[in-house]
Amino acid sequence: MYELPGYDPDSEHLKSHQEMYVEPPTRYIDLDTIPQDESEFNHKSRIENMLPQPAIMRESKNVLPSPHTKSNPHYEHQAHCERLLREFEDTRKILMEQDLQKMYPLNCEISNKDEENLCYFCLGYDLFCKIYRPRSHHQFMESQDPLLNIVSHFTQNDIMILIKYLHRWFVLIGMENAIAKWLYALLSVLKKDLDEEEERFFETFRDECAVRLEDCHSSEAMNLHLIYLIIHNYFCTGMYNIVRHFHVCASINL
Repeated sequence: MYELPGYDPDSEHLKSHQEMYVEPPTRYIDLDTIPQDESEFNHKSRIENMLPQPAIMRESKNVLPSPHTKSNPHYEHQAHCERLLREFEDTRKILMEQDLQKMYPLNCEISNKDEENLCYFCLGYDLFCKIYRPRSHHQFMESQDPLLNIVSHFTQNDIMILIKYLHRWFVLIGMENAIAKWLYALLSVLKKDLDEEEERFFETFRDECAVRLEDCHSSEAMNLHLIYLIIHNYFCTGMYNIVRHFHVCASINL
C-alpha cells in the first residue's frame, strides 16, 4: 500500500466521519493522477479539496515546449485537450453520483452575489482591476479557488448565473487561468436540463471560443480549446462542425 499524504486513520476528523472512510489507495495518488474509480477520486479530493483540474490550468505547468524542440504545439494541444476531455467526463460522472454537500461542508459564506463581488471572489484583485474600476471603500470577500466545498453548495440557478458572468469576463480579458478553472469546476457540477435560452447561450459561448482560438496568445490556447470541447460535447444539442485542431496561422508565441 502507498501512504497517502495527510492520511491518518486515527485522526479525530476521520473518527467523526466514519461513513466517509475509505481504504488506503492501492497505488500512488497525487494531484496529476486520473482517478480510475470512486475511491481514488475521494483520495485525490482529500489531498487538495479541489476539483481535479487539468494540468494546463495550473500556472506552474502552463508552459509550452521550447522553440528549439521539434515538437508541434498545435498537435500537442489537440491530443492533450482530448485526453483532458475524457478526464472531465470521468470526473463529472463521479461527481453526479456523490452527495457532495455532505462530503464537503460549506466553509465560507458568499453573502453578496452581485457581479463585481463575485468577480473579485473568483478572479482575485489583479484580474478584477482589468474588468472594473477599483473602489477603495468597497469591501469584497476574499478570493477563492473553485473548491468542492464551495461549488457543490451553489444552486443550479447560481451556477448558470456565475457561468454567464465568467463568459462576460472572458469576452473582456480572455480565457485567463482563473476563468478557465472556475468554468471547469462549474461545468462539472452543472446538470444538463437546460432551457432554450441556456442552450443558445452555450452555443454562443462555444463559437466565441472557436473565434478566439484563431488568434490567441499561447497562455490562452489550451484553456480555450478545452473549454470549447467541454461546452460542445456536453452542453450544445445542435450538430456543428467541431474544431479539432489549431490552425497553422494561430498566434502561438513561444
